[in-house]
Amino acid sequence: KRVYVGTSDGYDADLKPRTNSLWLKDGAASAFKQIGKQDTTWYASLHVVKNGSARRFYATGVVSKTVMDAMGNPASEVHYYVRVSDDEGATWTDNEYDVTQFGPRQANSDFRIVLIDPANPDHVIGAVARDAMPDSFVYSPMQGKAGTWQQIAEVGELRAAAFGPDGKLYFGDDDQSSRSFYVVDKLGDAPKKLAENWKVGCLQWDPSKNRMLACRDWQFGTVDLASGQFSSMVDMRCAENFVECPDQAIPVKK
Repeated sequence: KRVYVGTSDGYDADLKPRTNSLWLKDGAASAFKQIGKQDTTWYASLHVVKNGSARRFYATGVVSKTVMDAMGNPASEVHYYVRVSDDEGATWTDNEYDVTQFGPRQANSDFRIVLIDPANPDHVIGAVARDAMPDSFVYSPMQGKAGTWQQIAEVGELRAAAFGPDGKLYFGDDDQSSRSFYVVDKLGDAPKKLAENWKVGCLQWDPSKNRMLACRDWQFGTVDLASGQFSSMVDMRCAENFVECPDQAIPVKK
């Protein structure tokens, strides 16, 4: 019943970096309150996970630094960090991610945290997206520390990944030329291709009905985790209007 938000604001009119913050809306509270430490790091993603009886925060931190280019002119260089906090954002440990580790730095290469292993809060799953494919799908068993990253796979376009209830990691390729659905039985193992006839746009495990939800282009449905085949439940191209229901009980006639 908690909602966490991280702000990602850039520079003001005087080109001074703005201060970013974490915010929390707790249960029935009517408004968000600011928590943790304020600084100029951008929060490109935020994950709050169980860590024993406490909580751990992971954020993808983005910092722009001024460097000198080959001609001696100032230029902006973007650096990415896995930020870890065990005290609800009061203090952070920053582990820089090298976007050139498993492929070239391109003009718009960017890193982000994709998932945290629900069975182990030290296990971080990340991705490097590149304009010129492929993307890198990566894993660290030690909170994203330098030197601990392993490449899970190269993917044409990575948009979706999710853990199943058995600890297996599922992910897909959303590029038309390399569309596929994969499973990793155990982190560190090579991925297995289960299907190659659909583009994977989203994945999320639904514990209430024990099923993997998925997106395929304009369709929303489920995945058979044995065969990797997609079954459509809704075709969004057929949705013309959305219905807003009042927040009250609907009477049922007996």
